[in-house]
Amino acid sequence: MNPSGSKGAEGEAVVLVVLADLFFQARLETSLRHLGYSVVPARGAEEVAARAREAGACGLLVEMGAQGFDWREAIRSVRGADDLASVPILAFGSHVDRDLHQEALELGASLTSSKGAISMNPGEVLHRLFGATGEKEAALGPVAEES
Repeated sequence: MNPSGSKGAEGEAVVLVVLADLFFQARLETSLRHLGYSVVPARGAEEVAARAREAGACGLLVEMGAQGFDWREAIRSVRGADDLASVPILAFGSHVDRDLHQEALELGASLTSSKGAISMNPGEVLHRLFGATGEKEAALGPVAEES
């Protein structure tokens, strides 16, 4: 697998998303597609590593604290796999729960963010994510800024 990201069916870099909020997932997918990314969802921690491999994901976005899946195990499964260890991980959630953000970083997330920041400016958040891991020019080159 290419940690910088393989191209999806339409030539886009692939981002794997793990979240429980389907309404937010639809909004996030629209934003990411607008930025030139293909989005692959994973519904549970047990499938994250396999889906990341299959899709050749250049990054992983994980919702912290969501009901219905173990976000901690999702991060652990990627960090524990030699072939996925360098894939950048963005963990996001409530801006007020700083303990969750710290825990995600300790588990191996490359960066944390509030859900609101992703909603308002996903391009900047992805740019920071790939920059945080030395992948600033990841897959497609610089991430386009939203207008």
